[in-house]
Amino acid sequence: MRRRKFLGTVTTAVGLSTVSLPRVGSDIEQHENTALEAHEKTIQNVTHDQTTPDTTKESLPSLDRFVVEGRQLDDLEAVSHWSGDVTPADERSFTGSQSLKVQSSTGKAIAVGDFSDDPLDLQGNDLSLAYYPDLPDAQPSVYLELFAPDRANRLQLKGTYDGHVSMDWHRLDIAPHKTFGEPDLSRVERVRFIINADEIRVWIDDLRAHTSPDTGKVILRFDDGSLRHYTDYFPLLSEYGYPAIAGVVINGVGNDSQMSIEQLQEMEASGWEILSHTMDHDAITKLSADELRADLEASAEWLTEHGFGHSTEYFITPYNNYDGDSLDVLDEHIDLAFTGGGPTNAALTSPLTVPAVNPEKEETQTLRAIDLAAEHRQLIVLMFHGINTDRLEAILAHIQSKGDQLDVITASQLHETLVQLHGL
Repeated sequence: MRRRKFLGTVTTAVGLSTVSLPRVGSDIEQHENTALEAHEKTIQNVTHDQTTPDTTKESLPSLDRFVVEGRQLDDLEAVSHWSGDVTPADERSFTGSQSLKVQSSTGKAIAVGDFSDDPLDLQGNDLSLAYYPDLPDAQPSVYLELFAPDRANRLQLKGTYDGHVSMDWHRLDIAPHKTFGEPDLSRVERVRFIINADEIRVWIDDLRAHTSPDTGKVILRFDDGSLRHYTDYFPLLSEYGYPAIAGVVINGVGNDSQMSIEQLQEMEASGWEILSHTMDHDAITKLSADELRADLEASAEWLTEHGFGHSTEYFITPYNNYDGDSLDVLDEHIDLAFTGGGPTNAALTSPLTVPAVNPEKEETQTLRAIDLAAEHRQLIVLMFHGINTDRLEAILAHIQSKGDQLDVITASQLHETLVQLHGL
């Protein structure tokens, strides 16, 4: 197995996934007045949880290299500063000897870390954490709130999932979602996790800060190889001078309603990057390891043969579905794989599961996500299949309005950004 070219190594592993949408807005706001009082319970004298979890699967060994060390904020070895729906857990850890177990059957779980004695300076930083869900059929979104310095002035971040959830220990690259008041991120006195689900049992560990890039990054992603991508979208992006990435179903190239090799080559010559979306648009979770390996090898051969060889190490995952086994195989061939789930940050401690926002569902939320990416120097991948050209132009104009706060980049440029960002 060849080594990846751009990310560092620690001793445990990564991945990413989920399916359910979070409850946001008023639901969380109504909870604000009583959350801390109801959920902040001291754990200084709590004994270690004795529940024996399934330890037959832990982390994904082939993905060690994708964890960028960054700056560790909390290794959860000492947990007296944590309160809420939590217990220390020495039966499972990502690093060190223990993690923090978060568990609730009330529909919401909260864990609060008190850093008031030594406030965190998180200006210019992205955040990631290790996360182990023990209820794989109920993967909620995770909110992380930075009290900077108090509840009235806080930044709410969100981590979302897509795909299948047989992931074990993985990392969550969590991105800004909403601002309250005027938070001063140079003085974060509390960190609060909020998880919404009917029943919750997860472990968290290894909270880290990573240096943000100088500007926000946008990737325009077009899936499935539709002829419309050439006839309608390619000319529009050309007017703005924006490149994109296109995931093509290779055995469909040249068929009715699909782009031809010549059209793809024209797009590639203008700055687009042509990526495999598998040979036949198969869900990679449905393929055996040998079948997926053969598909990736055949895809790389086809891309190279037709002049797209510099894109063979990047991949767009069909249906956004993946699991631990399929990521192990991707790891043998791929540097970046694009999936779904929502916004992300530029740390990308899990670059085989790069999340995306779907602009075809909600234009207002898409524009807001672009604003947040510009303001907080985040990465946003916009995933298109088919969209009204007027709506697409409105999105492109909004990106353009951000000026030098946002760079529109490709997969290889994201790769280069990670090399520079992490000094590797």
